[in-house]
Amino acid sequence: MLKELDLAKDLKRGRGKLDVTFHLKYQCPICEEVYDTATEATACFWTTEEPEFRPGEVVIIPTFLFGWYDGDPLWVVGEAPVKDTTGLGIFGAHLGNGRGLFYWVVEAVHGIRGRSHELAYTVSTGALAGGRRGWTSKHHLVPQKVNQSIVPPFVLKDAARRARNAKPSMNLLG
Repeated sequence: MLKELDLAKDLKRGRGKLDVTFHLKYQCPICEEVYDTATEATACFWTTEEPEFRPGEVVIIPTFLFGWYDGDPLWVVGEAPVKDTTGLGIFGAHLGNGRGLFYWVVEAVHGIRGRSHELAYTVSTGALAGGRRGWTSKHHLVPQKVNQSIVPPFVLKDAARRARNAKPSMNLLG
């Protein structure tokens, strides 16, 4: 989880041999602060808030409503917005009723560069063509938990696949 950094290599000549000294540093994977010891970097990491969501969990984002969808209708919650048949995608957003609420899957949990230890969530949905992906946090389009028993089985299965296929480097929780 911690990143070891080889910041410098000192070359020394002495008594006919070449000595190489490595200076290892350790980096917190959230804020990217660099420390001399793994203990310090680990202590920094553990100041991070506890994540509200885990990879593979299905959420909704009630403040992020769409007037259209062009993907799988099983990912749409409740009343479906207009099905985009124009091929305009996001540029055709004016077509619909603006009430489309989608299921989103948390693919990864990670830090936000430059925001200390605030956690973010990479999310995607099958309601938009290509499985549209983005990020959210508790300060940006706040996700909400969904009772997983009401989520369509296909969405749960696809959510698990999306979380498994997320890039490991994105995910702090493994």
